[in-house]
Amino acid sequence: MGFIQNAKEFFGMASPAEQPDYVEDYVESDDYGDKYGDGFGYGDSYQDDYAAPTRAGSTPLPPLDRSRYGGPRQADARPYPPARHSAQITTVSPKSYAEAELIGQRFRDGNPVVMDLSKLDSDLGQRLVDFASGLVFALNGSVERIAKKVFLLSPAETVVNDGERLRLERDYEA
Repeated sequence: MGFIQNAKEFFGMASPAEQPDYVEDYVESDDYGDKYGDGFGYGDSYQDDYAAPTRAGSTPLPPLDRSRYGGPRQADARPYPPARHSAQITTVSPKSYAEAELIGQRFRDGNPVVMDLSKLDSDLGQRLVDFASGLVFALNGSVERIAKKVFLLSPAETVVNDGERLRLERDYEA
């Protein structure tokens, strides 16, 4: 057999006479009994007289007596500290990665930090930005870009007012 004949047989496109396993003398008879039946006892019928089950002795619950349990429970979570407005802003112009510790200490103490990376090469600047991003994430603060390569790191409980922010943007735009 050739390639085309094999392909025809594979896809079922060969005529029955060409197929070697085809049996023409198969006779279908009705002498095969139903071997399976409904051995599980299921029938095709249904009943219209279905009654929903009822619960015996079910009564509504009495209202909860809160005086017995001391009333509503107070929350155990401690509240956020009040926001500090315009804390002293620390400006850091690092010359090496060792000065990242100073940035972290000032930020941890609750002071906003302006990080001026304009005089650094891009690799060291990227390392300091990565450090600051981790610091801000860990202490729930925020970081925003003031100018090219200048960032303001604000602790969570500190608010830098719009006047200070505009002044910083003006100072670093020049």
